Amino acid sequence: MSAKKLRLTCLVWPDDEPDEHTIEVKLYDNETVACLKDTIKDKHRRFADVYAHDLVLWKCSGLPDDDNLEQTLKTLQFDGSDVRLVRLASTRRQISHYFGDQDFSKEPIHILVELPALESRPRKRLRIASPFPDLPPNRVERSETVSAIYQKLLLHRFIQVRGTPASGKSTLAKLLGKHIRVQEPHVHVIWIGVWDLDDVAKCGGWSSYLKMRNGWIPGEDTVFIFDEAQLSYKDGRLWNELFKGIHDYPDRRAIAFVNYGSPAPFIDIQGTSIFIAPEARVSLRPTAHKDNLPAAGLLFTSAEFDELVSKQYPDSEYHFDRSFLDMVFESTNGHVGAMYSYLNIILGSESYRELKHSGQRFTWELYQKEVSLVWFLHQFESTVGGVFRRGLPLVDDLKVPAVARVFSSVLRNGFVQDADFTTEDNSSALQLCFSKGWLHTDYVDNKTHYFFPSLLHRWCVEWRLCGLSDTSFGQTISLDS
Repeated sequence: MSAKKLRLTCLVWPDDEPDEHTIEVKLYDNETVACLKDTIKDKHRRFADVYAHDLVLWKCSGLPDDDNLEQTLKTLQFDGSDVRLVRLASTRRQISHYFGDQDFSKEPIHILVELPALESRPRKRLRIASPFPDLPPNRVERSETVSAIYQKLLLHRFIQVRGTPASGKSTLAKLLGKHIRVQEPHVHVIWIGVWDLDDVAKCGGWSSYLKMRNGWIPGEDTVFIFDEAQLSYKDGRLWNELFKGIHDYPDRRAIAFVNYGSPAPFIDIQGTSIFIAPEARVSLRPTAHKDNLPAAGLLFTSAEFDELVSKQYPDSEYHFDRSFLDMVFESTNGHVGAMYSYLNIILGSESYRELKHSGQRFTWELYQKEVSLVWFLHQFESTVGGVFRRGLPLVDDLKVPAVARVFSSVLRNGFVQDADFTTEDNSSALQLCFSKGWLHTDYVDNKTHYFFPSLLHRWCVEWRLCGLSDTSFGQTISLDS
């Protein structure tokens, strides 16, 4: 059953002029009491210095709609004994639990808002400047990609960016924040680097957390940028009330950068179905959609890779030939963590160190001839492999039979689907590979496909899983060979 939108008349009590001081709030009946408290607080000026979770809400029924409303209200007993009042005690319950199919037209007041007694009026909180992390020097600006994601955010208001570890999400998030501040200097851009569930709970929920910890002021034009947002998957209220309901609030936009997430249009967050249109998603690979906006993806384009090389590996200091760089880009598929690790490993190789003193260029042909594949892949076991290692399973992970079966199937077929694994062990192993970022997912022909983020990911997993003889890059790595 679809959610029904409610219009609730609310009054703060006691009040000397109830007919003048009522407010109307609009929200869906599948939203929670906590969301109702946030909405009431945002609309009533008397609550500027009060936290939403301190409000006490009472559902009213049987009050006469006449000129004696004020006198009737004075007879109410706020101790649980008055049959005309029902306290909305559970903040996690949906509003439909309390109202059901009630005829709202017969009630002059639907909600009475009781302020708890305070020993002293709290001081008004000052706006907290939301700290925004610095961008790295010599960065690739990724102007076209950033612009494409910004256009999506303008149109869809909430978008999700999914990518495996070290695929450049955090830097792209910072670049987007910088772009928004230039394009819309009046907008408050709030960076949320981690979603601390314990701290959120201490603050009384997502709304209070964003106000207290990040300086959010409801009513101001705000863009929330969530990095590592997969940590928020256990916060059903955040997803149901902020992300799902964002279209009801023209002053809010949000973008969630996640290590993993279902590519299907409907995702389940703590038992609540959340719809994210394909057009409101960004994955590793750029994908064109029906919204006619430019395609955007986390993977670098060839032009962005060239910019990275020119800024961070210039010809004046490095000796990479174009043929070698082209193959680096091809084997990493533009995965930025993979590209950095690949180049840094070669910089430490004996072949490169010997060549740089000769004035020659490091070509792909030389690479095939001089570099041992086993030596190269073994470097990803050490720190020289960089952050790229976070997206690879350890050897001990591959010793788990179900995990090994998942990867063997991906190596053999190029991708797998949920239906390929029918036992609980195998299905759980597939979800483990997915949640760890070892495999990426896209939605193809209405089915979820699981696959390696890049050819380099495949090489590393195949070597760790199957073992390879000392060979060269001139030979194809294949499980079936």
